[in-house]
Amino acid sequence: MCNQPIMEAMKQDNETQKKRVREAPISYRPPKDLRAEFDARVSKSGLTVSAFLTKAIFDQEPGRASRKPSVEAKEVVRLAAEVAKLADQIRKLETNNALEEQLKARALMDVGVIRSAIMTALGRPKS
Repeated sequence: MCNQPIMEAMKQDNETQKKRVREAPISYRPPKDLRAEFDARVSKSGLTVSAFLTKAIFDQEPGRASRKPSVEAKEVVRLAAEVAKLADQIRKLETNNALEEQLKARALMDVGVIRSAIMTALGRPKS
């Protein structure tokens, strides 16, 4: 079993990588009075600083997916967890008559509608 072709390919890839030289990065330092707002906007966007600047300056989408969810996505995920807790609490409620049972069923249906809206906001398929 000879791995010679694989080893040769890996060696060539290594040599190619050594020859590549990255361009020097471009640095941006916002003015002191705008730094907090800049940081907040970058954080809210969910993009890296580089991707945020590319989008802001050239109005182009980043080349790859964001590395971190936006602040809104984090809040929507938190909201989904709270809705799940609420559904569990509703399911645990004891009912003493048909009316209470109907109210409980209606509340669970409403929670289901909210959950569907949350999943849609997150771009996830409905289940």
